Amino acid sequence: ILRTHAQATAEPYNYPDQQHIILPLIKERYRWLPYNYTLAYENASQGLPLVRPLNFYSPGSDRFDDITDEYLWGRDILVAPVMTQGATRRTIVLPDGLWVDYNNPGRLYNGGDTVTYPAPLEVLPLFVRAGAIIPQADYGMQSTEDYRTDRYTINYYPYLGKSEYTLFEDDRKSPGSLDEGAYSLINFTGEASIEGINLDISSQGTYPGAPKVKDLTFRIHLVDGDPSSVSVDGHKLKRGAWKFDRSESMLTFKIKWNVDKPLAIHIR
Repeated sequence: ILRTHAQATAEPYNYPDQQHIILPLIKERYRWLPYNYTLAYENASQGLPLVRPLNFYSPGSDRFDDITDEYLWGRDILVAPVMTQGATRRTIVLPDGLWVDYNNPGRLYNGGDTVTYPAPLEVLPLFVRAGAIIPQADYGMQSTEDYRTDRYTINYYPYLGKSEYTLFEDDRKSPGSLDEGAYSLINFTGEASIEGINLDISSQGTYPGAPKVKDLTFRIHLVDGDPSSVSVDGHKLKRGAWKFDRSESMLTFKIKWNVDKPLAIHIR
């Protein structure tokens, strides 16, 4: 649901002085459709809420019971909106784990820490759980009708150990997809160690119109140094086929994936 809360004029175009803030937020909403649509699947299939309290994954702990102005969006995203009019910074308590600043991925925070975060009107404080795999739709959309399941940008924030994520797909139209078994689950498994990074991807299930080939763009964040090689299913990519941005510590590359076969990526 996307709406502007106002008493008389709710439409975003009524606020030209804030258009440089509102328009990017609207576009960002479309970018998050793969993650958000999967949250809807988790809600429908498992009863998991989309908005989750900070102690949702800390059973028995009461450390975060009184925090009502922050929330987890699914498992891997922490949202800490500014609730005080005119404030340009706010205090944020980080839940258990290690957290990456979405607006500045080179900045990490330890779970349990309390930080004062600069947050002028243009900045929405967002944090990604270290180890998370976040799919996004990195192309222009005029409406959700433009959402595609043959093209994704996969953001991976590797952290020592294993990570898992399951992406949900269907035809985006049928209300009976779950009951009819007409859907696909794309399974991602990541593992990071001092030797390198591994990503394994596989697909199970299908639905009418499901694409057989997907264009995948990978953005591997928190990469410590220029990799020596990137291999896909045992074949090394040419040096020009991947790019390492030292200023952002991010590795980027694109591949085409036939969903009938598992995909194995190795970064060294």
